[in-house]
Amino acid sequence: TVAIKAIPGDNAVGGLALAVSLAVLAEAVNLAIALHRSVPEFALGPLGWSLVRANVAAGVMTAGMGVVASYLTHAINTSRLGSFVALAICAPVGVGLYLGTAVLIRAPEAQATLRMIRRRFARRS
Repeated sequence: TVAIKAIPGDNAVGGLALAVSLAVLAEAVNLAIALHRSVPEFALGPLGWSLVRANVAAGVMTAGMGVVASYLTHAINTSRLGSFVALAICAPVGVGLYLGTAVLIRAPEAQATLRMIRRRFARRS
């Protein structure tokens, strides 16, 4: 709520989203450290790299969706229907950007997701 009061206009929502994202990142790091202290056999390395890959993919997704959303809000009427149309376009774009980035940086989680999607569509064929 501080971001909404401190930043005027449409950027307030972005500031709030950034604040929440940073809080979640800090929480994930703290939980990983607490888990490692409780269970010393727990290897932080793989979890840390997974966290880095997820944040890189999320950053690319956020930047891409920001550009698309900015364009759409200027190109269409942002009434209720217009907002729904923008969301219906931005959501798949975001998923595609996240998954595409994760594949490019060779995240094992992305490879597993792609295998699952391929199997699902292979059954329907």
